Amino acid sequence: TTTTTTTTTMMMISSLDSYLMYAILFATAVVPLSCLELDEQVVVQVVMTLARFVMLFFMLATTGELATQQQEQQQHLNGMANTTTLTATAMTFQPAPLVRWQGLSEMLPIVVFSQIFHHSVPGLSHPVANKRELKSIFASTALFSTLAYTLLGLSLGSAFGMSVEQSSNLHWNEYHSVDGTATWWTQLVSIYVVCFPALDVVSAFPLNAITLGNNLLGAAYGSKIQEAEVSRAVCLFVCCPRVAE
Repeated sequence: TTTTTTTTTMMMISSLDSYLMYAILFATAVVPLSCLELDEQVVVQVVMTLARFVMLFFMLATTGELATQQQEQQQHLNGMANTTTLTATAMTFQPAPLVRWQGLSEMLPIVVFSQIFHHSVPGLSHPVANKRELKSIFASTALFSTLAYTLLGLSLGSAFGMSVEQSSNLHWNEYHSVDGTATWWTQLVSIYVVCFPALDVVSAFPLNAITLGNNLLGAAYGSKIQEAEVSRAVCLFVCCPRVAE
């Protein structure tokens, strides 16, 4: 019992140390960006936007091949294992239903959250020189993101069925070439798709921090917010709680 307790305690300490290390590493990347104005981090935001297009392309281009690989691997395991008919049937591919109304309550919050950017509209609008173009910019952004989410959801749902991961990019952890070997480009796709969502937070964090800072200044100065100057102390203040999360 003492050995078990000691092992559990050491694992908890190790987990906390790892969390603290990654939190510090994350803070070194996002806190300096959060202290910049939006027009000062255009390059970073544009690069991350292009990286999202690459992520979308990789997932859509390799979904069918990856699903086939996983089904063949599962069939091979079913053939190797001495399982009962019931177990073997449960391990085979189960297609997802086209419509399942029971999941509507889970889908709606996800849909709303995926399109939630209205709180950042004032800050995102500030660097745009021609404000007349804002309507078309935000409309086209919402339209594209809706189409991308829909296309990706339909592709993953039809390819992986009921076995789709909650975090769908984790399927690419086992991605390899057609002959079963891991080539340099399959490893590149696998690492990119698995790791990019974590890296994508680097661009989203400063936008949320700037929005929070602007909201706090608006609450403090009211109609005189244009006269207020955002200090580095305000930026650091709004970053600390979010890093601690």
